[in-house]
Amino acid sequence: MAPKSTPVTTAKKSVKKSTKKPKTKKSATQKPSVWHISWKLMVALLMVVVFVGIFIGYLWGESSHTSGRRFGLFTEGYSTQELLKDLSHIHTSTPPTPPKQMLYYKKSKPQLAIIIDDVTFASQLKRIKALPFKVTPSIFPPYERSMKTPTLAKGLTHYMIHLPMESGSRQFNSQYKTLMRTDSFEVMVERAKELRRLFPTARYINNHTGSRFTADYLAMRQLYGVLRSEGFIFVDSVTTKNTQLKRIAKELGDHYWRRAVFLDNIQTVHAIHKQLRRAVKEAKKQGYAIAIGHPHRMTMQALQVAQPLLKGVEVVYIDEMIKE
Repeated sequence: MAPKSTPVTTAKKSVKKSTKKPKTKKSATQKPSVWHISWKLMVALLMVVVFVGIFIGYLWGESSHTSGRRFGLFTEGYSTQELLKDLSHIHTSTPPTPPKQMLYYKKSKPQLAIIIDDVTFASQLKRIKALPFKVTPSIFPPYERSMKTPTLAKGLTHYMIHLPMESGSRQFNSQYKTLMRTDSFEVMVERAKELRRLFPTARYINNHTGSRFTADYLAMRQLYGVLRSEGFIFVDSVTTKNTQLKRIAKELGDHYWRRAVFLDNIQTVHAIHKQLRRAVKEAKKQGYAIAIGHPHRMTMQALQVAQPLLKGVEVVYIDEMIKE
């Protein structure tokens, strides 16, 4: 009998199913999650905030630096007392009080001072000296046309400085060392000291142009104080109706010196004599007057024959009108 065949068992291999999910490629049209969008938006907003903060800080710093220079805050080597003294020229609550300025006309007949501006050359000064009455020359500081103008003042007892200051004209403002409203306190101090070195015997200054500068209260207040500290008295040429010098002089206890008449806006003998009669009338009314002309040949010709028009007033140099 044949033996029974033993059944053959085949071991089945157990197949383990992978727990990892199959990788799927993102569809080109698949949208990012809301969290992904929010995160990017937050980063962008943070960068904008940082940039705006830096920009505002820069502007604030520039503004502070400019105002600091304007008010003399950046003054290396200054003590606290010196700094406060400089700031006192700016704050109207505690203005310095320079000596009072008196007028000679109170003790005599009406006085008229005639100033000739823009004096640059010896030939102009020679014609002024040849006039039959007292005339005060106002001499330019050195500039492009003549760097030797201070030599004109040598030996002169009666003269002024004609200081270029900012106007509304780019052409005039381009003149050498024209003072600008944006100039720092230190620049004004150095300019005043330079004028004192150039003109050691000068006492009086008037403005050449300067319509914008003299109309700026803060700039003019600083310059006025700086010039006063160097021993200068400022005479307002009145190149703008908005001049702040009357207000400043009043605050500081000074008499306000101002031009009453321009003589030669129209350069004919008849027109100049008409303006001169106006100046005489003003002197008789107010007790004194200041008239300003320029070293034009027509002006010199008109003044040479103007003595009959000056009856009733005493024609004086500017320093003979002022007493401190």
